[in-house]
Amino acid sequence: MPASLALLLAACQSAPGVIRYPNAGPTAVTSKAVEVPAGHSLVFVSGSTPTPAKADAAQYSPEYWGDTEAQTRAAFAKIDATLKEMRLTMADVVKVQVFLVAPAGQTMADSAGFAKGFTRYFGDYSQKQLPSRTVVTIAALGRPGMLVEIEVAAVRRSAGS
Repeated sequence: MPASLALLLAACQSAPGVIRYPNAGPTAVTSKAVEVPAGHSLVFVSGSTPTPAKADAAQYSPEYWGDTEAQTRAAFAKIDATLKEMRLTMADVVKVQVFLVAPAGQTMADSAGFAKGFTRYFGDYSQKQLPSRTVVTIAALGRPGMLVEIEVAAVRRSAGS
């Protein structure tokens, strides 16, 4: 199943009543703001870092972790699995907070690589369930070579609401 179709199907299952205020422009991949009404609960998923892209490479090397896009996709895959365990989907995500580190030898984080990984999960421009998002660049993460950590907040309609 194509990723865009999976996203569209997941979007139909998000908690009703959540209001997402769109960003300007037809290609926006985030919401300007998201409002969660009474009768819903927020689920905070702890920061997720990538799994090694190539576990047999030299530990903590760029090949071991992969580039920013690969690390973004791996972190979101872990988040997606966590949400599924909780009977939630990526369409239930209302807030994404991202921590990026510049690759070795570079002064700026790879925001284009992050964007490619991000749009694998939230990039269908017709998708209405876009989260709000903050991206910050930091000096380092918990292990050498990690370039991405992502945490999310999702919403669940409370029973009886």
